Amino acid sequence: MVSGRTVGPEPTPGSAGHGQDMTPAAVHPWLYDPAGVGVLVRSRRPTSPGNAVSDVVSDVVWTAVVRLLRWSDAALGGPDAVVDGAAWRAAAGSAELLRRLPGLSDELGEPWVVVDPVEDDDLPPRERLAAAAQRLVGWLSGDAAVPLARVADAAERLGAAAVALVAARTDWSAVTR
Repeated sequence: MVSGRTVGPEPTPGSAGHGQDMTPAAVHPWLYDPAGVGVLVRSRRPTSPGNAVSDVVSDVVWTAVVRLLRWSDAALGGPDAVVDGAAWRAAAGSAELLRRLPGLSDELGEPWVVVDPVEDDDLPPRERLAAAAQRLVGWLSGDAAVPLARVADAAERLGAAAVALVAARTDWSAVTR
């Protein structure tokens, strides 16, 4: 719609142009409500007003987390044709967030420490991805402050699980030496 007039026919949501519905069966449908997610991201800002740097860093981190959760959601609940691509996007988004977090931590004056990882390699990749995403959902929707090093740990686990999901779905029989 432009100025209240319809410009052309509205495409079917999720249509790939080939008659295949590409809309993910959202595990967390609220992730796709821009206004609601925006309020949620802003609610994660520190409670002490007046520090613009803290507000910006918080918005950057939690907006990136929302993107990771959307890609993970698509990988977990999307049609088979999009699972690998969505999982790769989740892994790439995790790597991007991990690249930025030490600098953002420095901006806040927050110490950067390596968190002891929780071993969850014994779970199948799909469940590992769901568990990592659920951890981030809990923090995003919770009230407690979350140190950036903990966010990094969760992002790293989410990325590793996403790569493991793609690897588990790959037909390795075609690989020759």
